[in-house]
Amino acid sequence: MSRDLPDAIVTEIAKEENKPIHLIELELDSGTVYFTDHDSDVEFAEHTYTAKGLSFSPISTHLSTEVDQVDVEFDNVDRTMSSYLASDDFQGRWLTIKKTFANLLESSENYVTLFSGRMRHPRVDESRFTITVVSLLDSLKRTVPTRIYQVTCPWEFGGAECGLNITISPYTETGTADAGSTASKLLDSARTEETNYWKYGILEMTSGDNDGLKQEISSSDTGEINLLFAFPNAIAENDTYKITVGCKKTLTECMDYENEDNFGGFPNVVREVLRK
Repeated sequence: MSRDLPDAIVTEIAKEENKPIHLIELELDSGTVYFTDHDSDVEFAEHTYTAKGLSFSPISTHLSTEVDQVDVEFDNVDRTMSSYLASDDFQGRWLTIKKTFANLLESSENYVTLFSGRMRHPRVDESRFTITVVSLLDSLKRTVPTRIYQVTCPWEFGGAECGLNITISPYTETGTADAGSTASKLLDSARTEETNYWKYGILEMTSGDNDGLKQEISSSDTGEINLLFAFPNAIAENDTYKITVGCKKTLTECMDYENEDNFGGFPNVVREVLRK
């Protein structure tokens, strides 16, 4: 194995004491995101890896046709990972786990790739964001998206399996911001939908200093849209935007959209399992 590793890595591994650092790269449609399990941000290979609470399961590797895979778990208390999920599709995109050492960061060659593969759809709750990553062999025998026995729907909201066209009114609307808007709040007196109609949805700015940027909506009320995370710049009067509804992926939510025939979860099966 050592013949494939940089000499500096081989030397460091042989030491009685060393400080390993793991680097995680997520190649999303909007760009590559870099994280590290180090206690502070890491500069490596001309990229900044942001310090993040994360861990991953033992990496399973096989000589047979069994699929290699690993589960990567991110801290989601601050909802950072949820914000990426709001604007990017993770399923089928690439994730790479690298290992280096604290005293070897000066050279971009001083690392070893532990695993690299395609991501499945993340599993999310208030504190954790978990992604199963599988090797390329998985694509030879699996159907994407993967069906699993879970209460919530696994389909991409508005995607082919979901079947709901969310690109048209009343699911998507456009508008112009009023004066008094901030980086985390958009005001528009033309928004008269019921309270939290737009919650979990996406606000995309189509002009102004935030043109092209998107953020998840945390709550909404008459004339007011509140964001989960602030834009880098304040929303100015007359900035234009596009707003799209979201989905909690529950059967009740699906029924509200009159789309329950396409619901992909298994609420009844899970209840039976829990009952036993």
